[in-house]
Amino acid sequence: MANILYAGFFALPDKDAAANRVINNAKAFRDAGNTVVFLDEQNKPIENEHSVAGFQTWSIERPTNFFGLLKKMTSIKNIVNLVNTVNNIDIIIVYNYPAIAMLKLMFYCKTSKIKLVSDCTEWYSGKDYSFPMNILSAGDSLLRMSYVQKKLDGIIGISSYLCDYYSKCKNVIFVPPLVDKCEFIWNQDKFEYNPNKLNLVYTGNLGKSKEVFLPIIDGIINSKNKENIVLRIVGATKDQFIELCPNAEEKIKILGNSLIFLGRITHAESLKVLVSSDYLIFFRENNRVTKAGFSTKFVEAISSGTKVITTDTGDIKYYINNINCGYIVEDYHSLSILLDKDINELKQQNELYDTNIFDYKNYVEEFSKWIDCVLKQN
Repeated sequence: MANILYAGFFALPDKDAAANRVINNAKAFRDAGNTVVFLDEQNKPIENEHSVAGFQTWSIERPTNFFGLLKKMTSIKNIVNLVNTVNNIDIIIVYNYPAIAMLKLMFYCKTSKIKLVSDCTEWYSGKDYSFPMNILSAGDSLLRMSYVQKKLDGIIGISSYLCDYYSKCKNVIFVPPLVDKCEFIWNQDKFEYNPNKLNLVYTGNLGKSKEVFLPIIDGIINSKNKENIVLRIVGATKDQFIELCPNAEEKIKILGNSLIFLGRITHAESLKVLVSSDYLIFFRENNRVTKAGFSTKFVEAISSGTKVITTDTGDIKYYINNINCGYIVEDYHSLSILLDKDINELKQQNELYDTNIFDYKNYVEEFSKWIDCVLKQN
């Protein structure tokens, strides 16, 4: 049994995908007999210790300028102060932590006889940032991924790609995004969508993914069944979409009422749309970033009992083939061919599969054995 400090720049309880991941990992650790405390990041600091999902939590303020961000990437003061406050910490797990800060923390943990583990979920490229953050991000990612994390006492990898990359390192464990199927959000009543239509849903930030969203529109337009397909888009309004993709306005007119923009809604509301749909649909580029990560929206769909249509990236094809929960397509043309199938056949296909495959309870025993190995690490 271990006392674990889970630290990172996530915002508990559920303000981002990172928060959902660490909370469910922590539940598995707790069920395995360990104690977990959190150090997270909020837009406004919470001065006192507080409880999140039954876990003791301390919060720091999210930096608002470049110099604050630079300090965040190099300082371990907040972690050291919390270790001194809590006492008897056996393991520190850092979530996608900056390389310089992680390197400092590694030396601190060695002298303090604390095990240091990284929860690694992404391989950043830096291209999503403008100068000078793109240079800082790319350099930090290179140092963290290729050197610092290889020196740690353990790695929690979100994908088989990362676990293969770190296969020669100490105590590597594969853990995809997990959920707690006991939470009410997985047991909501469904919306009453038209049962004669094929109801698709897309969730995500169109600003970051418009290049891989437009082929979905093209695939529907080119399908002979387009009149019997409805695509609901969570995350953007119609006006926002046209602003991002002005050339797509004519395509929106062609689809008419078959395209429904829901804008930004709460996580619980988006899951209700998801569970009410026949398929989640999304395309991803096949590159190192997508190979290293694991789609949270895919996990949410499978856990909701909703099938998936997507491209072949990362570990997704393995799950689709092994639990029979959807289809892999290559581009808008192959999507059109798929959507040309009989609508009733598509709605009924793959209806029975294990929706609990990503429940954190499935990982309790594995985490228990892994913790024992980390504690014994010399």
